[in-house]
Amino acid sequence: MTLTVAGAMRAVLIADPQIVAALSTHDGDPAVFTGPRVPPTAEPPFVHVEPQRDVQDVRTLDGGSPPVSYVSHDIRLYAADTLSMVAILAAGERIRSLFGFRVLAVDGYARVTVQASGPIEFPADEDIAGCSVSVRVRLAR
Repeated sequence: MTLTVAGAMRAVLIADPQIVAALSTHDGDPAVFTGPRVPPTAEPPFVHVEPQRDVQDVRTLDGGSPPVSYVSHDIRLYAADTLSMVAILAAGERIRSLFGFRVLAVDGYARVTVQASGPIEFPADEDIAGCSVSVRVRLAR
């Protein structure tokens, strides 16, 4: 099985009992989604690991080292607006702490390190509130 960056992030999230306890389920699994869209049948609270929004390839000047890639993702938590923003931001803090300076396992890379920032509150719509955590992933072969 090939584990992508988003898939590795999902694995970290669903392995955390605090995150799983805070989320609804979808088709019997914790409501953590990857890919471009969340299923229309998903009920909040859920997490969406959004598709990568930025990719940078960095090479050394001498060309002797393998290139390093940097990929950025946003991890967004959506919840009913009846839930307190304090609780939503606390869950966002937990997400950030899971990705703060950690190593991930991603197929095809020898070392994958992650940094995270946030959470930042955002209004999703009339009935949904949320927060976003930004994650920058360094991939080295």
